[in-house]
Amino acid sequence: MKELDEQSDPSVVLAIASQKGGVGKTTTALNLGYALARRGWRTLVADADPQGAIGLSLRRKGPPGPGWVDCLQKGLKVKEVALRTRLAEFDILTFGGDSSAQLWKPVEGLFESSALRSFFDEAKQHYDVIVVDTAGGTYGPTLAVLRECDSVLFPLQAEPLALRSVTQILDVIGVLRREGSHISIAGFLLTMLSPDDPTSMSVAQECWKLLPSELILNANVPRDHAFLRASVHGVPVSLLSRRPPRVSAVFDLISHEIERRIGLVRMEEPDEPIPLLD
Repeated sequence: MKELDEQSDPSVVLAIASQKGGVGKTTTALNLGYALARRGWRTLVADADPQGAIGLSLRRKGPPGPGWVDCLQKGLKVKEVALRTRLAEFDILTFGGDSSAQLWKPVEGLFESSALRSFFDEAKQHYDVIVVDTAGGTYGPTLAVLRECDSVLFPLQAEPLALRSVTQILDVIGVLRREGSHISIAGFLLTMLSPDDPTSMSVAQECWKLLPSELILNANVPRDHAFLRASVHGVPVSLLSRRPPRVSAVFDLISHEIERRIGLVRMEEPDEPIPLLD
């Protein structure tokens, strides 16, 4: 967990990473980013996955626009490329490029270069928090992002195979730190938890035994069809309908917890109650 220092730069790069795909990284990145923006933080969700999961979910018609790769490759500015949303504090940066199939080799080089560090330095001038959705695994572009980010949140699917990846994840972070990276672990977030499924709950209980309590977020993401429907429509679950599904409150809880874990601290006087009547 990042030490809180109210004199430090408040901007934070938070990677969402996992040893395997299908654990809810993109769902976590999009919904957490939106929840943080609703709490007043200028937030950018950036897609570092060459498969472009976020861009695919947002795309309706027409060719994909420029994105992260174009910032690295062509020197485009983040604010020129990021997609604006209805929420002023919330922008999205897709992976971009002409096609992921053609860009695999160039992307490897770009993400390993100093261009990645320059990208984050520029983004921090415009945003309080940059949430990065990474590809499955801790190698290639994902490893490069982890090396340069401030914190990492690991979604941990509540199923037996997930437990086997925890040691590998901790080993990777240890290696990065020994190499000089300042990365910290924001925590592990249990996802796709089914309270009515004994297997799912047994995995959660094993995680609570295996990991130090301070590394596991108190909130968790339940298995709920609303997340799938939101993904189909390319929106955070809070925007799935005018009356958001009950499960949308989960990411309000997660965002509140993440603020403290990654050191998002406002340099201002404490909040005061807001009068109900004028």
